Amino acid sequence: GCAGAGWGGAGVAGRTRALPGAGRCGAQYGAGAVHMVAAGDSLCAHPGTGGAGRAGVAVMRIGIDASSLLCAEPRGEGKSLLRLYQEIARLRPDCSFVLFGVPGVFQPPPLPGSRIVTFDCPGFRWNSWENLGLPWQAWRAGVDVLHCASSGAPFWSPLPVVMTVHDLIPLLFDDGQTAAVRASFQRRLGHGVRGARHIIA
Repeated sequence: GCAGAGWGGAGVAGRTRALPGAGRCGAQYGAGAVHMVAAGDSLCAHPGTGGAGRAGVAVMRIGIDASSLLCAEPRGEGKSLLRLYQEIARLRPDCSFVLFGVPGVFQPPPLPGSRIVTFDCPGFRWNSWENLGLPWQAWRAGVDVLHCASSGAPFWSPLPVVMTVHDLIPLLFDDGQTAAVRASFQRRLGHGVRGARHIIA
């Protein structure tokens, strides 16, 4: 589900590789396949390995919870996320992006300077993909900041977090969602409110 078709980068478009030593969400987090797709015209080095403006080195590497985008049929949230980062890439071509998602069938989005990391993390009941796997994979990818774009965030992160809250419909209106779904939304939102450096609403 991590094909490179559709990427427009030179030299690395469509190239898929595994993260070094990957294949797990982290020993303490449980097994989970990890895939990475590189895109754009360069793969940026880890922050701190070179000065700003030097070829192949990003001024900032942004990690993005792109699960709303890396799916078979992205809806409003995913489409808005793509437009946001396409504009950021246009204004700041010295930035690079790591898109995190769940393995599956999707069309890699056209975003210059980006790569995709998909992984599984057992423990749906505890939302372990977001709470454990996402911050672990973001740290492994060497990102400078993690953007949680789905009205929630991990309960803890070793990296600065920015959270986007699209709406509070599950908390304010009866939208046909179950009590369990509403409770999960409130819990995820609470994690972000407590832990995020900045909140976009």
